[in-house]
Order: sequence, then C-alpha cells, then structure tokens
Amino acid sequence: MNFRQSNKVAVIVLISFLAVLSASPCLCAAATDPGAPADPTAVLLDAEPADNLEKKEENDTSITFHRKQDLAVKNPFPEIISEAEIEALDDKKYEAAITKFFFTRDGANAQPEPLTKLDMPKVKGKLTVYMAFKHADEHGRPQGVFATCGQNRHVPPLQDGSIYAGSDTLTKYDTQSFTMEFNGKVVAQNSLKAVQINVDTFKNNVYMKMTYDVDPAAERLLFNLGSTGTVGGYTQTFIHLEFNPPTKATFHFVDDFAYRHLQNLPLAAALPERGNSDRHPLLSAEENKKGTILSALPFTPIAGLPDLITAQDTGIAYYMRNTSGDVKTPLLSYAGEGKADASKHPTLEALTGQQVPGYIYYANDIDKPEGGVFADNNETKDKPGNHYLSFAYKMKDGKPVERLTNKHYYLTYRAIPTKVAVQQYVEEDGKKKPITQGKYDLYRKDGVKETLVCRNTALSSDFAQDTAPDLSELVNVVKNTAAYKQEGYYQTDKGLYLIPGDYILRQTEKVAGYAAVPDLKFTVKRQLQAGQLGDLTGEESTLKTLSVKLKKETPADLPRETSEKTPKQTLLPGNYTAVTSEKRENKKIVAKTGETAEVFNFGLYCALGALAALKRRK
Repeated sequence: MNFRQSNKVAVIVLISFLAVLSASPCLCAAATDPGAPADPTAVLLDAEPADNLEKKEENDTSITFHRKQDLAVKNPFPEIISEAEIEALDDKKYEAAITKFFFTRDGANAQPEPLTKLDMPKVKGKLTVYMAFKHADEHGRPQGVFATCGQNRHVPPLQDGSIYAGSDTLTKYDTQSFTMEFNGKVVAQNSLKAVQINVDTFKNNVYMKMTYDVDPAAERLLFNLGSTGTVGGYTQTFIHLEFNPPTKATFHFVDDFAYRHLQNLPLAAALPERGNSDRHPLLSAEENKKGTILSALPFTPIAGLPDLITAQDTGIAYYMRNTSGDVKTPLLSYAGEGKADASKHPTLEALTGQQVPGYIYYANDIDKPEGGVFADNNETKDKPGNHYLSFAYKMKDGKPVERLTNKHYYLTYRAIPTKVAVQQYVEEDGKKKPITQGKYDLYRKDGVKETLVCRNTALSSDFAQDTAPDLSELVNVVKNTAAYKQEGYYQTDKGLYLIPGDYILRQTEKVAGYAAVPDLKFTVKRQLQAGQLGDLTGEESTLKTLSVKLKKETPADLPRETSEKTPKQTLLPGNYTAVTSEKRENKKIVAKTGETAEVFNFGLYCALGALAALKRRK
C-alpha cells in the first residue's frame, strides 16, 4: 500500500472503514527555524546515533523524544522504498511522505507480502509499516513524527470454530504493542505507548519502521502514524489505519442428487439452511445460551461436489463486531436496498434464475433471516444471525490457527430427464409386432462400474402410444417428488424417464423360440432448451426409443457342450458340471433361468477351489 498525501498544509489523510477516529495523544511541538537545505556532500550515517535522541517526557500513554541534530542517515530499507520513489514526491502536489505495508506470516522461509488493502491478515504473523518523509524546502518542515501502539478487538472463538455476534458483554478491546525504528535505530520495543520524535530542523529525509504482531484471534488492528504538525507550509501526514476481516460468500450451482448423496439427505426432504441448522453438538448448554452463535459450517465447501456452472461470488464486505451493534452486510440483496450496497450481493431471485443447460432449479441451503425472506426490515438488516457475510475460525488443539472468511452456499438443480420406451418386436408382413414376453434389467454405466437401476423394465405393448411428451411434462416429472426412485430413475403412470448418463439394457429372460438378445448400450443426453445449446449436444427428442428386434432361434443358437468362461454371462437353463482350477468335475449344478456363473463362485471356491468353467450337461 502506497499512500501519498494530497491536501495542502494541514490536511489529514484518513484511511479507515469506520467513520470515527480512535483517540490519540496530543502530539505537538514548538515551531523553530527550519535551517538550511541538506548538504549533498555530507557523509551519510548508517543509522541514527543513540545519543542524538533525548527522552523529554514519558507518561501513561506516550513517550516523547527530541532530536538534537538534523543528521543525514542512509535509507534503512531501500529495497522497500527506493530513493527514486522519495525523490519523485512532489511537494507542489502536497506530497511529503510515502508509506508501504507488508505482512509476514510466522514460519520458516516466510516472505513479506505487500498489503494493498486494509484486510486483516488471516493467520499469525507480523504487520510492518515503512514510512519515508522527504525534505521539501528550506522554509517548511514537520514539527515531529509519531506512531501509536495498536488496538485489538476480539471475542474468543468457540471450540467448533463458530463465533458469537458482537455484544456489550462479549466484545473486548485490548492494546497491541509495537516496535518502532527511527532512521534504523530501535526507539521502542514492544511498547504499549505512543512514540513521538520532535525535530527542530529538517534538512534530510527521515525514515520510520513500525512492526505489529498479528494473531488470528484478534479481528481488528487500529493505529495512527504520521507527522504531529507542520510549519512553513509543509504538508502534514496523518494516517488512521484500521485493518478488519474482509468477508464474502460463494454460491455454487450443483446437482441435487449428488448434493443429497454427500449430505445423506432424503430425496424429498427440504434442504436445511447451512448455518441455521447447526445445533453445535460440541458446545455446552451454557455456551449455546451465552449469545447469538454464528456457525462455522458454511465456511467449509462440500468435498467432492462439482459445480455445474461457474460459481458466483459476492463482493467483499467487512464484518466488524461491536459492543453496540455489529457492522454487517446481509448475504443477499433485497428490495429497497441502496444501489451501492445492492451491487455487492445478488438477490435470491437472480441466483435461482441462473440457467444450467439441461437442468431446472430445485432448492438451496442459503441461510435466511427470521421469517425466511430478505427484506428491508429489522430481521434482515439488524437482528444477529447466520444470514450475514461474517467469519469463523479453523481450530487446532482448541486454538484458532486461521480466520475463515469465505462462506459457501449451494443452489441445487435436477437434470431434466428423457422419456424412454423399450420396443421389443418381430417383423410380420413388413410391420413391427410388439412382443412383451421376456425380461430386461436396466444398468447405469460409470466407466467400468455397472449399477442396477431398474429391474424388469416395462416393454411397450402399443408403439403408437410412444409419443414425445412436451418439455413441460418432463419438468413436472422432476417436480413430482413421488416419481423419483432411489435407484436413479423416474417412473409415472405415463412411463419411464432417465436422467443423462450411459446405460445398458440387459436381457435376463429370453423369449421362447427366439435367440438371446445381446446387451444394448445407449446414452441419454441433456434436454437442452432454446438458447442453451452452446458447445453441448442434447437429445434430439423428449422421447428415446430403444428398439429390440427379435430373431428366430437357429441350431447355432441351441445349447451345446461348452465352457461358460465369463462369470457374469447369463446361463441357459439346464444342468451343469463345474470345472474348478483343480480340474475336478464332481460338483453338479442346476442353473435357473437368468442366473449367471458368478452366483456359484463362493460355494465352489470353498468346496472345490476357484471356478474355472461350467460345462453344460445334456
């Protein structure tokens, strides 16, 4: 962060997200003649000599030094603020000082990270402020420079990482010590008092470095620094800094069935709001009653749940706990909210109106205010709850190790299914004659994994009735909670409906006199609506017809002595001899219709060794 002052004479630069400045000690010094400009041939000292700073006063809140001589000292941090940057300051534009901020997290090999916003760091470390004051002209100068210790605000987090909303009984403030260097010389170490250094002349540049410890449990760091006053038209630098936690929310658009599977929720159940449904099982009854608890659950994304379309973020808002009403922003916008605030977050209508190709919106788990609606009222804007952008903590061994500032909420969508008709037939006189004998099972195929979806799939008896439904019928099927079956398909009195995916139709009982039907593999694509095509390929119709043409059984299809070497192969009815890995054939088996070789594996393995083959006996 690089702050340059831009107002004439005694203008104050304020950088804060609160409207009220914290109290600071009265810092002033008597004006004297500025003296002559710096001598460019003077030898630069490595650091400020200790005996050049005389302590003049110390009280409960501050320490004041007097700088005896205006000595020329080397820039102690040229890699942070270069001489070129200092020289570029133009006092005609009322620039007299330059300030930069860095944060270095605790740990080996940690590198300083520049701070470009007043965002309170999330983890433990050190916040360092670098300042350089430029000698402007021979007639003007600052009367002195100063920096204050910090002020923290905190309420200890709960053991599950949740926090209490602010209140006059829970919110606490304390003083944060700091270390200050003046021209490379340490003048205060872990000080809880403000430090001021008065100057009589100002012919040379002056440098300050302040370091503040940062702890994730402390959610605010406030301090002041700059020049105490000026004479001769020199620009005053006064900076009020307040670092607070930036917060936001991410809204994910996901598959409803996948969400429910990962959350162990029934298909017809309403989705619980993420934070408001948290019963805080780790907390005692006393802790639950002590104050309004803001849950940590929404800050953890649901693992293994992919987004269907790009997730949507809110803007950044700062959540600041207070003793008399928190500074907070609702998750969602509402009618009547000002334009500036409304631009930071969407309305619920805008979120639920997001289109996912081939899907329809179904439900969401967004935390809502009391009454269930975001509106221009006390419940939405003032009453504490989980429906605000806030923060929580990652805990380890009962202590906070990281502040969590990104909530995650989910809007679930269900894929629009396709109606499927299985038409088994024989040709007679050039026409298709429906055959409803025989049986088929339906499997869903995910890679090499096959999952049974529907047993004894219905066969069409009247092909003329197999017509493509309107898209509205498919949408209504999705909304009919009774239509969806746990195995993964929809079934109504109008037929079978499948969601997008790869499937196998497998015959389990052949039709007498006709040859066995091999597996029929097929894919159900998305039902794309107008304007949703993009790069996707959708179904050509709302009806998918699976045609199974039967062929008369020939001698080649009749059973003969053979080895059934595929354990999952369906066996023809009849008597078999098991051939095991030990070549013994004394195990007699009678196969029922539709059984496979693998159903015998366990018993054979125990009795005779691993199954090698089955020989059908005439």
